[in-house]
Amino acid sequence: MRLSSLICAAALACGVAVAQAQASLETPATVATFETAMGVHFTTKAGHTLYVYDSDEKPSQSTCVAGCAKNWPPLSADDAAKPVGDWSVFSRPDGSRQWAYKGRPVYTFAADPQPGATLGDGIQNVWHIAIAFNPRPPGVKYYGTTFGRVAADPAGKTLYARQSGECVKDCLKTWLPFTAPQAASPQGDWSIVIRKDDQTPQWAWRGQPLYTYRDDVQSGDTRGETADKAWHAILVQPAPKLPPWVTVTQSDYGAIFADRAGLTVYSTGELAKAEADALCNAACQKANWKPLMVEEGAVAVGNWSFLPLADGRRQWAYRGQPVYTFMHDKKAGDILGDKFAMGGGNQSGGWHVLPLKTMKEEPL
Repeated sequence: MRLSSLICAAALACGVAVAQAQASLETPATVATFETAMGVHFTTKAGHTLYVYDSDEKPSQSTCVAGCAKNWPPLSADDAAKPVGDWSVFSRPDGSRQWAYKGRPVYTFAADPQPGATLGDGIQNVWHIAIAFNPRPPGVKYYGTTFGRVAADPAGKTLYARQSGECVKDCLKTWLPFTAPQAASPQGDWSIVIRKDDQTPQWAWRGQPLYTYRDDVQSGDTRGETADKAWHAILVQPAPKLPPWVTVTQSDYGAIFADRAGLTVYSTGELAKAEADALCNAACQKANWKPLMVEEGAVAVGNWSFLPLADGRRQWAYRGQPVYTFMHDKKAGDILGDKFAMGGGNQSGGWHVLPLKTMKEEPL
């Protein structure tokens, strides 16, 4: 996949700052920020992702208590903390103090293994990263893909821009203009251009007219990214970093994670170790599965972390789940281990191709 060719907020995916960054937001001393084309993201000073909870429906009231608060530690405020900007302080049911952004209580996620991880994003569809969104047209969504979040129209169709030249006549059979209402007004990086062929208004992002791709079927599909080198998806937030040994390859499922040799990477998903062992015992695992071990000097990054083994070694994990290659896969793109299980009438299988998304696929 041509990651370097994606339009990514003035080369944002390559580590360059957003060209039209928002003015810095006032935050508590314990909060840090970074910017993407979506807006300003909030983290702790150590870089751990901050989240908000949809069940906190009343301003400055937390419904995440007891066991929930162990999994989602509140962003605590000390006794001397005072409101700053859109940030306020409120008292929790146990008397401790917590920060809220625009009235929404803010939390970390205990299972995030290191700074930059976003394992909590989208859990149960009620936990989301804390972000101050930039203005955008009504209905525009941001979907997670293997290379980051892309902008999509209200129907979930990924938005693309052409590298150069106009899209007219035969081009319009494949690429459909993202039209704007007659009464629409510019929204931050989003402007309106008038098409020369039929004089209809069309949305543009940073001056580039936007289109959807005819063969994108499901929300978040990015088939247009590989269909024509002249077209590029609008990437508004790069994906979390990958370890050096992780690659992306194509399969019947589309783009999936692989090792250096291109062999598919699998995990047991949400299965506990005992459940996985029941599906495939030690002898079965030895005959079929190769754990992906941590090399000396390796560093955990993004949603990739380490799990200690009984023999003192460490195994790579993705979103907290141990990962493997399948010994019977012989070439890049093979997925013979998908839904692999032994006995028990398990129809879904214990081992699966890694999730196709590096970010939660629900739209933001």
